[in-house]
Amino acid sequence: MSREPAASPFTTLVEVAETGSTSSDLVAAILADDGAWPHLAALRTEHQVAGRGRAGRTWTTPPGTSATFSVVLRPGRPRAEWATLSLVAGLAVVRALRDLGPVRGAVLDAALKWPNDVVLRTVRADADADAADVPGWGTTRKIAGVLAETVPGRDAVVVGIGINVAQREVADLPVPWATSLALAGVACTPREVAFAVGRELATLTATWEAGGLAALHDVVAAATDTIGRDVAVDLGDGVVLAGRASGIEPDGRLVVVTPDGAAHPVAAGDVVHARRA
Repeated sequence: MSREPAASPFTTLVEVAETGSTSSDLVAAILADDGAWPHLAALRTEHQVAGRGRAGRTWTTPPGTSATFSVVLRPGRPRAEWATLSLVAGLAVVRALRDLGPVRGAVLDAALKWPNDVVLRTVRADADADAADVPGWGTTRKIAGVLAETVPGRDAVVVGIGINVAQREVADLPVPWATSLALAGVACTPREVAFAVGRELATLTATWEAGGLAALHDVVAAATDTIGRDVAVDLGDGVVLAGRASGIEPDGRLVVVTPDGAAHPVAAGDVVHARRA
């Protein structure tokens, strides 16, 4: 039996049955009435029909199957540091899922895939969606995505989060390398998952405001599955950087060491993981 959270962790919570994109709606709402959306205010929907991912990709799922919501952050640090909030939000998802699993009798080996995905590294062998290797993913599966954007002309960042929760059929998953909490053996509601992430996000953003990413750097690095892997990073315009991901810089950039021993900090790019040795 599913259990609903007792209280919202959000300062303001608006819930709608359906919308195109919670992030687009929230950015528009802030531009229209900035004061109505304080730090940790959120917009959640049961069905997002035009969800946005990195590089303009779409991410859509059947109604009622995913935790799809966006949260307002009012960063109390210099703008140059705001980009690191994507990693902070990703860490909030990782921690929420890791804590949720044992409560429901499962172990969720959640981790960050730099820069803005959350994956499950250990998946059920009996789940068809998780049975085959997928190039660049192996048997690791994406369960969530995070997209942070600055609101133009406002001291605000909107963080959009989408987590696959209740999909039980392969056809319901948005991409072949995705999975869901249901397929991982965890039964819960999208609202419950959103609230669990909200509680972690409140704690982690407070730590970030006090000390920047440096205050969370070791925890973020430990939770990042990309580190220690051979990777190929698509930098755009046909440029691909291949090497070993060795760590994360204090500003959130991924450090890739190429075969010649040179270290290259990467600010953004699509990352393909090679299998671990």
